[in-house]
Amino acid sequence: MVLPHECASGSVSATVTGGPTSFTFTPPVNFADNDTITVNIVAAQVTEQASGTLHPSANYSFSFNTAAPVAPGIATQPQPQTVLAGGTATFSVVASGTAPFSYQWRKNGTAISGNGSATSSTLTLTNVQSTDVANYDVVVTNGVNPPATSNAVGLTVTPVAPNIVTQPVPQTVAAGGTTTFTVAVNGSTPFSFQWRKGGSALSNSGVFSGVTTATLTLTGVAAGDAGSYDVVVTNA
Repeated sequence: MVLPHECASGSVSATVTGGPTSFTFTPPVNFADNDTITVNIVAAQVTEQASGTLHPSANYSFSFNTAAPVAPGIATQPQPQTVLAGGTATFSVVASGTAPFSYQWRKNGTAISGNGSATSSTLTLTNVQSTDVANYDVVVTNGVNPPATSNAVGLTVTPVAPNIVTQPVPQTVAAGGTTTFTVAVNGSTPFSFQWRKGGSALSNSGVFSGVTTATLTLTGVAAGDAGSYDVVVTNA
């Protein structure tokens, strides 16, 4: 119990957390007749308040009827999200009932771990990719059964077309030597690569290897391997 303390208005207050819902205390003697007292009790997850009239040098007993706590409900449902790959998605819920609430977000019915926001009222997903496409819901609890489960809503990730950020560079190599052409790409994974010579697709044979990867390797090159090389990159 927090002891009564004097307020500028001439009133006193006290707070009881848990335990019994009645108590007795003696107010300071410097309070005048008919000053007011306000008592707050927090018990069984419910805050109750009552006021009484203060008379000097007397003991006071206040009793409170704490209302039964209310099971959680969903006041505002989460909404479906559509996000560009690499972007951020957020799902939010507003709970009703008796606070405080606990939250557990789920992906396709399985509790999400390793994300600190998965136990708050707003779930945040960063750098979303195709693997994040799923249905998301949240289970809200407050110690009163039954818990509340929100609607399951979908996340749609819109793929981003591939973009070449590092171009291959010309190569000069002695006959019989080895050389490589490399490309770097961003956008939505996974990527598919197809290296070409003079506009014609190459296959892994003879001098060429890695023709469907980001790096084309030419081994034991000959004069006939000279030419113009490029790569076509695709994704979804």
